Amino acid sequence: MQDDELILTTLQRQLGRRLKSTKNEQGRVIQLDLAGCKLHELPPQVCQLSALEELHLGIKIDDNGLRWEADIETNFLTELPEQIGNLQQLRTLYLSTNRLTSLPASFSQLKKLEYVDLQSNPLQTLALSICQLPALRYLNLSYTKLSSLPAQVGQLQALRELQLNHNHLVDLPAEFAHLKNLAKLQLSHNHFTRFPEPLCALTALRSLYLYGCKITEISPCIGQLMQLEKLNLAANPIAHSAEILALLPKQAKLEW
Repeated sequence: MQDDELILTTLQRQLGRRLKSTKNEQGRVIQLDLAGCKLHELPPQVCQLSALEELHLGIKIDDNGLRWEADIETNFLTELPEQIGNLQQLRTLYLSTNRLTSLPASFSQLKKLEYVDLQSNPLQTLALSICQLPALRYLNLSYTKLSSLPAQVGQLQALRELQLNHNHLVDLPAEFAHLKNLAKLQLSHNHFTRFPEPLCALTALRSLYLYGCKITEISPCIGQLMQLEKLNLAANPIAHSAEILALLPKQAKLEW
């Protein structure tokens, strides 16, 4: 196995720039920032950094979805190599604002992965390999052109925050109800016409955003969300539902 310093030097020479990186006490690279390198493919040397814990291949986008693409350089990745599965220590992965349409099967080997940002990639479908990550706590899939979610999404038992804004979802699979640890869920600007029933089983939910959908009615089961602190239903053509909204816990702040 090549020395991490040699790999880093090779990468910097290949890309023609000094890269931001962090090493541990043993001299192993644990953080690497390749955002804005205009990459069309991932250099194979990256997958040899077996101690890597955090990898930036996309830009950071804040929780409000603010994007400054005109002001920064991005990458242009259309796929990831199967060798990405060699990064067994990886915990954080930024992939936003690339051109990915799928993820390799080896993605499921990243068993320590906790944070994945895939915002602004034309995925269209959610790869089953991402549904096999037992440690995943944060997942951003906003602006990914999703029209549905697979039943396997219910396997993400550790998930605490999920962002699905600006997609084409019209419903959620029944298995979505298995995400019992989900505390923050963003579903704004999708095509729901009624409140998705599986949400009523998410009893740990504290924040729920459904801004700008097409919801016309709210299910009485919303009263089961006893931990709810914030509910955003603004810009929806909801009929008069005061008696249902009265079921919300007292601490819940409603944005209407």
